[in-house]
Amino acid sequence: MLTFESIAQDLVDATSSLLCGRTVNIMNQEGIIVASSDKKRIGDFHQGAADVIAKGKTVRIYKEELKDYPGSKEGINMPMTDNEKIIGVVGVYGNPDEVEDTANLLRVYVELYFKQIAHTVKQEVEEEIRGDILKLLLSGEKIELSSVSKLSSVIMLDSNLPLTCIIIKPCNKKDKVARALSFKELQSCLVSSELMLSSKDVYGVLNESFVILKTFDENEEVESWLKQTLYFIESIFDKKYSVVLSGNCDSYAKLASSYNGALEINKNNVSGVYYLNSYEGMIRYFTQSYISKESLGEDFIQNIYNVLEKELGNKAFKEALRTLEVYYKNDRSVSKSADQLFIHKNTLLYRINKVYSVLGLESENDFIREYFLRLLLAYNDKIYNMNTKG
Repeated sequence: MLTFESIAQDLVDATSSLLCGRTVNIMNQEGIIVASSDKKRIGDFHQGAADVIAKGKTVRIYKEELKDYPGSKEGINMPMTDNEKIIGVVGVYGNPDEVEDTANLLRVYVELYFKQIAHTVKQEVEEEIRGDILKLLLSGEKIELSSVSKLSSVIMLDSNLPLTCIIIKPCNKKDKVARALSFKELQSCLVSSELMLSSKDVYGVLNESFVILKTFDENEEVESWLKQTLYFIESIFDKKYSVVLSGNCDSYAKLASSYNGALEINKNNVSGVYYLNSYEGMIRYFTQSYISKESLGEDFIQNIYNVLEKELGNKAFKEALRTLEVYYKNDRSVSKSADQLFIHKNTLLYRINKVYSVLGLESENDFIREYFLRLLLAYNDKIYNMNTKG
């Protein structure tokens, strides 16, 4: 772990050789020498440094004044500050008039170094907290919202539902170290380009993928954001990515479920964009995961079931389901199905095409259409059985 003392000694070791062998000391806020090119002095009290801290200004010690400064030698001692607060003292041995310029340059260098270290540490802490928030929200367990709220307040994060879960992963396989570096660069680029907002979005590396829980504004198009983001990262990193998006999740329970579903799809490691809440996305999910352990598949079917019922109305909805049931039992024979239902073939085709239209299945192939409509019929049977037993 980095400490003031260890950083100070590294600085002394790096700079003393540049000062013609002059002794360089760094003192803490109590006036104790914590780093020195003269190792024997580490731990000694330095009266000159104590005066610098007390007075808030440079103290010059000439040979004839040494008796007034116990534990000190001839030289100049300058305050190191951060936001106008003294964090320590840097001292250089020699005639104060001769070494003042050198000491001042050293002071500026040391201050900048400490500030850079502090900034780096702050970033690392923020990333760790953001990662903890991400894990909490996607744990799938009962989420302690008070813990999420407390952690969010530390890094001034204002993330609100609904959230979209986005999983990004480079398609080429790399070792874990190289992939971690790639994700770090990806995060930096997305934040600096404001495609990802540190004040609103939760992000981090989880299960060897880069995960974003993003809040989209009402006037912000997901498609537009995705197009910009993909173009940006693929042009910068010159590689293909697999990207999976969930729909908007209005609860944390749905968020965790959507993440697990997106994670399953992301395992295929094939470049492209996949929408979890789409027919293609759900086909991939159904064929790559154990549905019995997840409610996500049933949620999707329930949603299209509700959409169809709302759009058609109760009577037309029941007619459509009955038509589909007979149609598939007759191996999609229009003539046989129409005869069995005592309707004209055109009426049967109209009902089926109306279902395709309402559910956005017109452009899908026959396999996807039948796959989901059979699931829809199975869900209807489940509802019927539940109501009958009730």
